[in-house]
Amino acid sequence: LDEMVQGANTGDRNVWLTKMIGRLFATGAEPETVYGLACSINERFIDQPLETKEVTTIYNSILKREMKRFERNSIRNSKIAG
Repeated sequence: LDEMVQGANTGDRNVWLTKMIGRLFATGAEPETVYGLACSINERFIDQPLETKEVTTIYNSILKREMKRFERNSIRNSKIAG
């Protein structure tokens, strides 16, 4: 949370927000919650916030990665349980 509150400057916005969104997913939060928080973080903690379209693009990229990881873990866990 401290890193989030410190925010990001113009040159670091995309990479920084990508990291924040990844960390939000790592908490186990629902995708809708993560998106809402990502938009709030963008507006509040980024110097010169990104356009909503860019936030959505970053979010969708991380969501896709998280879904693939979830699928791999589910398959792995079903093999262990089976």
